Amino acid sequence: MKIKKLTVKDFEEAFGENLSPFLCKKIESCNLAYQELTSPERDNLIMNIMRTLSDEQIQKSGAHRANDWVRGWAENSSELSETNNFNSLIPKYFGKFPYVRWKQNFIKPVNKSFEYNMARILQYWLFEKHFKDSNSVYEFGCGTGHNLFRVNEINKDANVYGLDWAESSQDNIKKINNIFDKNFGSHRFDFFNVEHDYTLDPKSGVYTFAALEQVGSSHTEFLT
Repeated sequence: MKIKKLTVKDFEEAFGENLSPFLCKKIESCNLAYQELTSPERDNLIMNIMRTLSDEQIQKSGAHRANDWVRGWAENSSELSETNNFNSLIPKYFGKFPYVRWKQNFIKPVNKSFEYNMARILQYWLFEKHFKDSNSVYEFGCGTGHNLFRVNEINKDANVYGLDWAESSQDNIKKINNIFDKNFGSHRFDFFNVEHDYTLDPKSGVYTFAALEQVGSSHTEFLT
């Protein structure tokens, strides 16, 4: 199957606008090569998805999985202590599956970093649009803290805070500050027991990325 590659033009069509020179360079620096699926491969993938969704034994999101995330971020934290390398911060769920969605279809990345690079590009685009002039930016459900670097890259003057229910996340951010000479703030914030008196700095930006879905149907209290 012929190898194709996502380009700046593809993202401009997807986002519906011309992209900044900064974001164009980021896209061009990524390995976004992929293959289209054959019809049998696509059909088989869809059948596997349907079987998974109908499996009553599949683990559901919710408070009962809190310890899974504590262990997961602790694993990244331990690896970071050994390597002092940013790549140790990347959550293990990126690149877990051989297929990704693109424009209402499935494609097969050539490189395992494809999915993470897609997330990076989406974040850079969002952060440029919304956080360039923020005095402070907060990520709720920050996990290892890897996303905070991109906020800092877009807005070097902003105070950047990472909040997560797992204490291993706060430990990780302390290591980030020591290893990478950052000054990220951290705070334990439990989506299931919302801290209603937690206050934000004036002129702040707030986001959550690949986190709120873990709360399942208990997201209402946080959003209100």
